[in-house]
Amino acid sequence: MLILPREELRSKIIENPKKHNAIIIGASELELLGLSSFCKESLVVTFKDIVNPDKENAPTLDKVKGCIDWGVDKEDLLVSCAAGISRSSAIAYLIECARSESPEASISVLDVRRHRPNQLILCYGSQILGKDIITPIYELYMNELENKPHDLNLKYYFMDLNTVKDKFIG
Repeated sequence: MLILPREELRSKIIENPKKHNAIIIGASELELLGLSSFCKESLVVTFKDIVNPDKENAPTLDKVKGCIDWGVDKEDLLVSCAAGISRSSAIAYLIECARSESPEASISVLDVRRHRPNQLILCYGSQILGKDIITPIYELYMNELENKPHDLNLKYYFMDLNTVKDKFIG
């Protein structure tokens, strides 16, 4: 499974049409037009990269479950959102968690230097899969923060993740 920003997805599927399955995530269907025609199979999902479930076009439990259910048995799977950082990394991680007995083993799909999985999507994933999938990410990013204590982006992400962990996991 690969997590890609939209432009890398576009290049990959145009170079090798009908080779890959893809979950393509965007804020609107308009921005995703035409991409699915280059995929073997695709799931196009629209929601914004926000963590407040009350905001318009926020990720929903049903959409996250739909992504997991659709992607869990797909080979050559590409997961893409605009930047390939938050929504797509969260969905890819959840699919790996659904495929595996251990969330710790699923963490390898993430690149801690690049990915910042969307916390709302992770919370929905914990509910859907019925297991704690947040703690392994929390520990991974905590270790990275110890190595890079001055990385402000990482620090802010970790603080948000810590809040989510306390609220949903305890």
